[in-house]
Amino acid sequence: MSVVDERLPRVILVVEDDVILRFDIVEALQTAGLSVIDANGGEAALDHLHTGVDILFTDIDLSGPISGWMLAQEFRSKNPAIGVIYTSGVERPQNNRVQGSLFFGKPYNHAEIIDGCAALSVERRPDVS
Repeated sequence: MSVVDERLPRVILVVEDDVILRFDIVEALQTAGLSVIDANGGEAALDHLHTGVDILFTDIDLSGPISGWMLAQEFRSKNPAIGVIYTSGVERPQNNRVQGSLFFGKPYNHAEIIDGCAALSVERRPDVS
């Protein structure tokens, strides 16, 4: 039985249209003790808009009409406290990022993604003092 790091978020939504990359990061996050929901594109991700997601992990270039940029803006408009991690295999300007988000180029390191999730979770957690 593993002990879950309390700094980590409760639920991460992984949005990646490359099935191999999606399964790979989902497995890494679950192995770290995280609860993961996955979606193969922006439209499928929107089905989880009201499900209590703590972190949105999204590829920027998704197939279909909804990009990762648009997806993050939509999730932030409904939940300003959601953490956002973008990823892409293409180098590009990042001026479309929502405030306080992180970006990881592909190929990324699983440990860095998990550390990023922990950092966003702690940073965005409401003060309970």
